[in-house]
Amino acid sequence: MSGQNEIAKVKRINRRLEKDSRSGSVMKVSRARSERMRLEFGDYYMVEVYHNVLVEKDVDIHALAKKLGV
Repeated sequence: MSGQNEIAKVKRINRRLEKDSRSGSVMKVSRARSERMRLEFGDYYMVEVYHNVLVEKDVDIHALAKKLGV
């Protein structure tokens, strides 16, 4: 999958996560920006935005998109 398609998929995932958020607990999928982050968190990781807490490492964006229906 090309980079543009992955970027679009992550944007769709994040919009759905924001829409489905409960009482201020907004989740967001982010892409690792450096090689060190990639080694520690994987290519994609999920954080809880308000508290800036790591929720999940090594997020499979394809499986997550399918699960969320985006």
